[in-house]
Amino acid sequence: GLRHMPVLTPRGDVVGVLEDADLLAASARQSFMLRRAIAQAADAAQLQQVGQLVTGTAVDLFRNGTKAAATSAILSVVIDSLVRRALELVLAQQDSGTVGGFAWLTLGSVARREAMPSSDVDSALSWRDDVADQAPRLRAVAAQVHDLLDACGLPSDRNGAIAAKT
Repeated sequence: GLRHMPVLTPRGDVVGVLEDADLLAASARQSFMLRRAIAQAADAAQLQQVGQLVTGTAVDLFRNGTKAAATSAILSVVIDSLVRRALELVLAQQDSGTVGGFAWLTLGSVARREAMPSSDVDSALSWRDDVADQAPRLRAVAAQVHDLLDACGLPSDRNGAIAAKT
């Protein structure tokens, strides 16, 4: 049977290989299902419901025998998908003038793939020079994203390392 499967970029470049055990493990299935539910959340209320499952999933992964480093990496990927969906939902409520010309940066333990159930979300914004006049609006978007993440059970960085700050 099939034991290894390549993971490809949209251009067809190989970025990794999955083993059959990766896809069959109950804990891996759980995180895949959670990421799917995050991606399919139609609004903030649905995202909040799914977001409340994130910490418990990490605990379950570890209890089911997933090594701590792997649990942390999986949790980081799940948190990343939650942050992405929160940003998408907030941007969908904005006028088109706020949508382009910037990048959201996830920092800290999530970016290092070292997230733990107690991790907070550190972030920053970067934008092109030609949209610098939109900085207050972009920070307002970031504040809304962090408010949504807080409601999902992912607190903002306690030291203020968040995209909404100057």
